Amino acid sequence: MMVRRRRQAAAIARPAILVAASAALIACPGGRGGSTNAAPAPADSARAQPAPPAPSPAAARVRLPRIDVHTHVGPEPETLARLSALMDRWGIDGVVNLSGMYPGPPEHMLEMQLAAAGRTGHRMAVFANANFRSILSRNDYGRAMAADLAESRRLGAIGLKIPKGLGLGYPARGGKGLLAVDDKGLDPLFEKAGALGMPVAIHTGDPKAFWRPATPDNERWDELQAHPSWSFHGAVTRDGKPVPSWEELYDALERRVTRHPKTIFIAVHFGNAPEEPDRVARMLDRYPNFYIDTAARVPEIGRHAADKMRAFFTKYQDRILFGTDTGVGPTQDDMMYGSNGALPPTADDERLFFTATDRYFETLDRQFASPTPIQGRWKIDGIGLPESVLRKVYFDNAVRLLRWRPGTGTGAPAPL
Repeated sequence: MMVRRRRQAAAIARPAILVAASAALIACPGGRGGSTNAAPAPADSARAQPAPPAPSPAAARVRLPRIDVHTHVGPEPETLARLSALMDRWGIDGVVNLSGMYPGPPEHMLEMQLAAAGRTGHRMAVFANANFRSILSRNDYGRAMAADLAESRRLGAIGLKIPKGLGLGYPARGGKGLLAVDDKGLDPLFEKAGALGMPVAIHTGDPKAFWRPATPDNERWDELQAHPSWSFHGAVTRDGKPVPSWEELYDALERRVTRHPKTIFIAVHFGNAPEEPDRVARMLDRYPNFYIDTAARVPEIGRHAADKMRAFFTKYQDRILFGTDTGVGPTQDDMMYGSNGALPPTADDERLFFTATDRYFETLDRQFASPTPIQGRWKIDGIGLPESVLRKVYFDNAVRLLRWRPGTGTGAPAPL
C-alpha cells in the first residue's frame, strides 16, 4: 500500500544515509516533511491533549471552497472511499495527490494513480514524480526524466513533485555523495516542467531542529523520540561525508529557483522555512516564480506573532496555497495527519488536525492546541484572515496556478 510504504520510507538511515531508489521515497514522510499520526503515548507527551474547545463565533462564516494542494493518496478502492468521506466531512472540494509516481513499465504507477483520480469524480488531480533511478543508469539522467515528465503530462499529470530525497538521500552520479538540489544534470527536468506549464512542488530540507542534538532540550524531542532516524545531527553519507546543513540545502534551493525563472516552484511546508517567515518573504519578494504551501506547518507558523503572520498572508495572498499533508490509506491506521508518531492515528487526531487548522486561518482564538502537537508542545494563535484572502489561499490561487478545478477532469485547463 502506497501510504504504508511512505511510512517505511520516512527514515533516511543514520549515521549512514541509505539511498532509497524505491518508489516510497517519492512521498513526503512524517512530520519531517510530512504526513501524519499523532504524538507518542507517554503521559507527559504532546499526545495527551484534551478535546479542542469549540472555536470562536468568528469561525461561523459561509463555507468557502477549498483545494488541498498537498496530500498523499493510494489508488485502492477502499482508500478512495475513505478520501471521499474525509473531503465531505471537512469541506474540501478538491485535492492534489503528490504521490503520482512516474509512467511506464513495469508497474505503470502513474497510470494507476491517474485512473484512481478519475474514479473520484475528478475531485483529485495528480502530480507526477521523477524516476531518480535514472541517475544510476544514465549519464543523461536529466533528459531521461524530462522525457518521462512530458509523457506524464500527456497522460494527465498537472505538476511535478520533488521530495527531500533530493539533497538528503539520492546518490550523485557514480554513487559518491548526495545528489545536490541544484545539480546541473537535473536542469533539463526543471526546464521541461516550465515549458510544459507544470508547477514544481519541491520539498527541501526538514525542520531546523532535526540538525540539533536529539535531547530533551530539542523542541522536536517528542518527534525525535518516536523517530530517532529523523535526526540529522552528526549524520554522514555512505562515503563518510557530513549531511548538508540546513543552510546549505536552502541556498541550493534558491540557486535552483534562480536558474529556472520560467518554471513555477511551490516550496512546500511554508517555503521550506516556517521557522523564518522573513526568509520566506525575501524569497517571495525576489522571485516571482516562487510560491508556497502551508502543509504540515501550521504548528510552526502558529507560534509566530499573529499580527505578523496576518500581515504576511495579506501581503502575499496571491502566492500562498492551502495544503495539509494528509496521507490517506484504506484503514484508519493508515491515515496520516501532519506528522506521524509512535501510535496509529485516531478519529480524535483527525478532528484536532482539521479543526485546529481551520481555527488558525479563520479565527482570532489564542493559545489553543496545534493541529499536530507532536511537532512541539507550544500553543498557537489564530490569524483570522478576511474572507477575501481566505478565498485566494483556499481555492483561487490553486485554480489559477494549477489550471485545474475540481470536477473538470485531471489535467484539463480550468475555466477562469
